[in-house]
Amino acid sequence: MFLLGVIIPKSKEDAILAVKNMIEYNKFGDAGKIVVIEDFLEGSECSFFVFSDGKHIIKMPPAQDYKRIKDGNEGPNTGIILI
Repeated sequence: MFLLGVIIPKSKEDAILAVKNMIEYNKFGDAGKIVVIEDFLEGSECSFFVFSDGKHIIKMPPAQDYKRIKDGNEGPNTGIILI
């Protein structure tokens, strides 16, 4: 089982602290053993989901995901653990 989460730091220092909390301080347990670092892309997000049993493929309609808790794209992302 994999536990996933997202942290979007506002500065380089916040990013370093987030990685230290995951790897050095083991604050997130097993969920912090694998870290993926990506460039931040500003703008709207669209997700495409496809399900397969290895033989069949089912495409779902695209979905727009609103991640921030507060209006105006403010506040932390939903589903994250604040550091």
